[in-house]
Amino acid sequence: MCPKWATNLLDSSTGQADDGPIVGCAMTPASWISQIAPVVHDPTDGSSFMVFESYMDEAGIDARAPFCSVAGYIAPKDEWERFESDWRFVLNDYMRDVPEVQRYFHALEFYGNYPKYRRWKPSKRRSYIDALFRVINDRKVALFLSSVDRNAFFSLTEDERRYLTGGLHNGMKWKTHGAPTKPYFLPFQFCIVQGANIVREGDKIFPIMSHQELYKMKALELYKQMLDSKPQMRCRNKLADDIVFSDPTKTPALQAADLAVYWFSQLN
Repeated sequence: MCPKWATNLLDSSTGQADDGPIVGCAMTPASWISQIAPVVHDPTDGSSFMVFESYMDEAGIDARAPFCSVAGYIAPKDEWERFESDWRFVLNDYMRDVPEVQRYFHALEFYGNYPKYRRWKPSKRRSYIDALFRVINDRKVALFLSSVDRNAFFSLTEDERRYLTGGLHNGMKWKTHGAPTKPYFLPFQFCIVQGANIVREGDKIFPIMSHQELYKMKALELYKQMLDSKPQMRCRNKLADDIVFSDPTKTPALQAADLAVYWFSQLN
């Protein structure tokens, strides 16, 4: 799904898409990304930095789930800094009675009525989630999403699934074997490429993903393979040489992306 600039995302009570485009927001930790990016990646003044959220909820990991989804956000780094400030303000305002270490958003906790929310009245819950959506909608940030139908994926041959998830064949045998049992790596690649395709020449995309032990090593391997591919991808010069994994409880951007993945899964 190609990104569109923000006006609205989803109605937070019903999960139904409104008449506007499906859009959203996320951000990098402003305290360090803005400092290291000029040194490591030599961006232009208008460079955009993307936080690429790879969080997979149960609908994506469970083998019985019909879809596997990935969501990514992109915007100029200045927007990430403003976003982070606004997002944290909402969390602190509504969670004054919650220990600071628990002041983060996780969709499955919120919609699953975890302990820190159980004493909240319905009016507070609605006000809280609306406030988070406003933070997303008030920034010039864009969301793009990709989802794969598991039944369609597994209807392919094993060789086809290997190829689609990063397998390389030299005409005689597989040099790399891909991940034929993990449809996740198909939308993962799609979002990386689509993110790079929408920024200007000279800009750099800096992918930051939610820490995910199950897929981390394969994601790193596949990202490097994409960077080193022969012939080179047309978007290669827009991609940073590194992919970073971050704790979503400490990164507001990944919390927003988690919210997007949750509703995208519900819509699927």
